[in-house]
Amino acid sequence: MFKKIWSCIGIEKWLNLNKLIYISGLDSDYISNPFKELSTIYHITEDIIKLKAI
Repeated sequence: MFKKIWSCIGIEKWLNLNKLIYISGLDSDYISNPFKELSTIYHITEDIIKLKAI
């Protein structure tokens, strides 16, 4: 799953997206458990990719 995300948006944008998610409070435990909300992050990432495609 990580490789799929990275290949779509690039690792730098992926890390920035994680910061955005953390700051927005969608995953308050991100620092201590970065895999806890991976599915949520993945779906948000997919939505952003779809928006960019439009």
